[in-house]
Amino acid sequence: MTKAKQNPARKTGGKSRKKTPDKGKLPRRIFAAIFLILAVWCMLPVFAGIFNIGIWLASPIFLVCAVLSLYFKKIDRRLSNKIVKAVYRVISGALLLTVIIFVALSFVMVYYIHRRPAENATVIVPGCQIIGRSPSPMLRYRLEAA
Repeated sequence: MTKAKQNPARKTGGKSRKKTPDKGKLPRRIFAAIFLILAVWCMLPVFAGIFNIGIWLASPIFLVCAVLSLYFKKIDRRLSNKIVKAVYRVISGALLLTVIIFVALSFVMVYYIHRRPAENATVIVPGCQIIGRSPSPMLRYRLEAA
């Protein structure tokens, strides 16, 4: 009596194809995590009472980048019109460029925080203002540090 060859599809319940792992899934998740951390980082000044346009624009941009990094391939595959696909890719590239500029400027700001200005130097403090007759919380912190 010879044993008949068994169909491999029968052993797996009718599914004979192996799922190939998505090689780009881990980098996309890492980018999404980085973008989420940057979104939270941008919201930290809110807890100190500091509200400005940089906070309200940067956090949503990073959140959109996190979603795009997770679902870029799925969205890109579903877009059938070449013009729409091109616009989607340009917007994604612009968001990525914005993130790169933000991170680079953040490093420059951190670098200059640790440098002492020259004597009698005039300093312009972006993001600070006078509210009525008193300084904003950010300007008050900067004045106290000086």
